[in-house]
Amino acid sequence: MELLHGISIEGVLSAMLRMGAPLLFACLGGLFTARAGIINLALEGIMLMGAFTSFVGALLSGSLVVGLLAGALGGILTALVLGFLAINGRADQTVAGVGINIASLGITSYLFKVYFSGQGLMKAPTFSRIEIPLLSDIPVLGWVLFSQNILVYSAFLMVPVVWYVLYRTPAGLNLRATGEHPKAVDSLGGNVYRLRYFSILALGIFAGIGGACLTIGQTGSFAENITAGRGYIALAALIFGHFTPVGSLASALIFGFFESLQLRLQTAGALIPHQFLTMLPYVMTLVALTVFIKKSRAPAAMGKPYYRQD
Repeated sequence: MELLHGISIEGVLSAMLRMGAPLLFACLGGLFTARAGIINLALEGIMLMGAFTSFVGALLSGSLVVGLLAGALGGILTALVLGFLAINGRADQTVAGVGINIASLGITSYLFKVYFSGQGLMKAPTFSRIEIPLLSDIPVLGWVLFSQNILVYSAFLMVPVVWYVLYRTPAGLNLRATGEHPKAVDSLGGNVYRLRYFSILALGIFAGIGGACLTIGQTGSFAENITAGRGYIALAALIFGHFTPVGSLASALIFGFFESLQLRLQTAGALIPHQFLTMLPYVMTLVALTVFIKKSRAPAAMGKPYYRQD
């Protein structure tokens, strides 16, 4: 079934899920820190570091498991820098996030040029599609929904898991309370610093794996600035989704759709200049922020350093 000449609906929707998976992982990680009261502009840098470390880990070991663990570890280490600056150093969280993004771009670009430049195209192993028996045979939707790789499946399966953790467990209740009234949490015996560091670890794991989706989950290669602003789009999707897991899912799919559509339009030879097509997901990000940012209520204590009263 064709959407436009040479562009099938199945192809666009299938690519939408693949393009949406990295954003969804990053959104879920950013959701933890937002709910704990931390502004997260560092999603771009954490995803980039996760993409680089997963590529290196998979390339050198030949193992996708090692690559995935390396991506999560790279994400955690980068996120811990944000945690130290925001929680212990009480630095301006916006400035800290932007600084981490710049540093991550510089570090990954330098290491990639020093160790991998001039060696030709280096391909790491990638996760292959897994067709779920019977379900993948359903017309149209079967191939779209049930013929993806394990990272795509995992991204969408994590949505109900994160929802359950945040809304049905004591830890999730304490975490959400930390983002609204940290002093109340402290007065009732909760440890605000510990809860915020827990959110930082979750951020590192999710966003690091989100970065891995771009390398060992898709192309098997790394390029400088491979994230290309996806971390910022993930932050916009989180705001657009009203800081909820289900809203983040819907937002990631919307932005994934426009990313998929612009790629299909380019390959189909659309007469529109490719620069304008490449702009499409970013334009939609600006539109979403302009229209919905006033309707999205962030946690009351987000971005405010906490000073424990001894």
